[in-house]
Amino acid sequence: MKATFKRDYSYWPAWLPITVYFLAAIGLFIVMGIGSDNYYLLMMPVAFVFYFVAMIRNPFHITDDNKLTGNGFIDVELINRLERKHKGVTVYYRWPNGKAEQKRFFPLKDIDTFISTLLEINPNIKLN
Repeated sequence: MKATFKRDYSYWPAWLPITVYFLAAIGLFIVMGIGSDNYYLLMMPVAFVFYFVAMIRNPFHITDDNKLTGNGFIDVELINRLERKHKGVTVYYRWPNGKAEQKRFFPLKDIDTFISTLLEINPNIKLN
């Protein structure tokens, strides 16, 4: 790994809806499993908890072969523009076939280090 960027867990508006959704899904499976003979429904909350913990604990990485991971895989050389937003960065890139896409890396703990590391790898990135 060339670099690792931690998520900012102190920004509750980003994590509250995700947490409420997972708690509601877990509660729904428990309620559905109690009144039926299908005990597999009681095991589903465990899968949701593992998925939730894995999702929020996964930091953003730049691998040794210059791939940005954590919100999909993006080759840093394909990135053409960065847009700094509140608590995050939107990355604009173009695939070799010409298809343009964007991904948001949100929330980041240290946005300036994230941007400077990407600019070191690919100095052709424009900032907005």
